[in-house]
Amino acid sequence: MMHPCAPRLTALVRSLGYIVYTFASAEEFLRSNRLDDLSCVISDVQMPGMSGVELQAHLLAQGYSVPFIFFTAFPDERISCAST
Repeated sequence: MMHPCAPRLTALVRSLGYIVYTFASAEEFLRSNRLDDLSCVISDVQMPGMSGVELQAHLLAQGYSVPFIFFTAFPDERISCAST
């Protein structure tokens, strides 16, 4: 299931002239053919399955050094420290 903010966030980023691809989960993104075609990842911290922080760690381990923008409705200092 897509995050409720996804349509508005997608529209905002597109209005800035960027091409946007959305995915319902980190796993769906990892199965996509878009890994070599990205400039930035905008991710919820808490998602079903793999979290946004886990996604970032996975991509780094695979050699993808891409900027991440995290958002969350549940701020947690431990997550904030882990994502820097």
